[in-house]
Amino acid sequence: LHRVLGDISSASFELEHRLGAEIRQGVLRDLAAVEAQLASTRAVQPAYRQEMRSNVQGELRRLRQTLMQQLRKMEPHSYALQQRVKAMQDDPEWTGKEEKPLGEGAKPMRP
Repeated sequence: LHRVLGDISSASFELEHRLGAEIRQGVLRDLAAVEAQLASTRAVQPAYRQEMRSNVQGELRRLRQTLMQQLRKMEPHSYALQQRVKAMQDDPEWTGKEEKPLGEGAKPMRP
């Protein structure tokens, strides 16, 4: 009975060790896969941000042009508006001739 009990005990220790090793290997494989996904995501992020920045700058440029066109149509009715449109036409940020990256020294339009 003691010999059978010892065999069962050693078999259970061996089974526990094998299961622990198998679980450990599975976890390490999963961690390696997650790390690979993280690395690929980090590599894509700068390109995505640059693409989004370009898209936003293009949209902003189109909005500025539309606004300038609308202001030019309204300009004959108000002297103050004429002066403001004239100042905006000389501003390279509004004309789109010198585009600054978003978030760097953007000047808000004064009323």
